[in-house]
Amino acid sequence: MELPQSLLEETINESEIYFFTSQTNVGVPEHIHICVRKQDKYFLFTACTSQTDTIYKFVIHNHIDPNTFPCFVPDETNGFRQITYVNCNQIIEYNKNDFLKLLSDNKIYKLKGKLSVDGMKQIIKGIKLSKIVPERIKKLF
Repeated sequence: MELPQSLLEETINESEIYFFTSQTNVGVPEHIHICVRKQDKYFLFTACTSQTDTIYKFVIHNHIDPNTFPCFVPDETNGFRQITYVNCNQIIEYNKNDFLKLLSDNKIYKLKGKLSVDGMKQIIKGIKLSKIVPERIKKLF
C-alpha cells in the first residue's frame, strides 16, 4: 500500500539519514545524506563520506576549514557503520514533491538512525563556517 504524500512527508525529519541511489538526480548518488532543514517547498541535505583521503585532499587543496567536515564515529544512535564525514560545504536543495516521489519509488531510502542534537549542532556550525554555502542558506540556521 502506497502512503499519500502528506503522510509520507510526516515521516521526514531533520537529523534523519537517507541513502540516495544511483537513480536520483540531485545529491551524491550511492551516498548517505542527512536532512538538515525541512522547509515548506524543499528539503536541505548534506552528503556524507567515509573516504578520509578524499576529504583531506579536498580540505588541503582548497584551503577549506576542516570544521566544515565534522566527523562522526559509529554509535547506536546514528547507525553509521564506519567513521563518517559530513560535507557542510555542499548543501543540496531538493524540491519536496520530487523527494517524496523518489522516496515512495524506493530510489531514496530512509536509514535507521539519526544524528544527535550535538551532532546537528556540529553540522550547523560547519554550514555557518563554510565560505562556499550561500548566505541565504546560512540564514536558515
